[in-house]
Amino acid sequence: MRRYRHLSAEERDRIAEMHARHEGVSAIAAAIGRNKSTVSREIARNGRNGRYGAIAAQSRSDARRKACRPRARPTRARGSATGRTTPWSARPRHARSP
Repeated sequence: MRRYRHLSAEERDRIAEMHARHEGVSAIAAAIGRNKSTVSREIARNGRNGRYGAIAAQSRSDARRKACRPRARPTRARGSATGRTTPWSARPRHARSP
């Protein structure tokens, strides 16, 4: 199975050109070497009022990708605030209070 690749800016330009010439989804998909469903989904997701703009589509895609990236976790010193370095108590079981 092939790994998923995001549409490139060049592919979006080609979709916009061919969509403006009223070419079908199948023809566009064949021209860029993608599945028909990928092209159809791209036009539906980023098209506005029956028109598709490659630059706006690319910027929206970049914004979506940036929004779903996990934020960097703040670094924390080893151990908790109590000074323990393990998540469990180091005391023997019989010494713990019930």
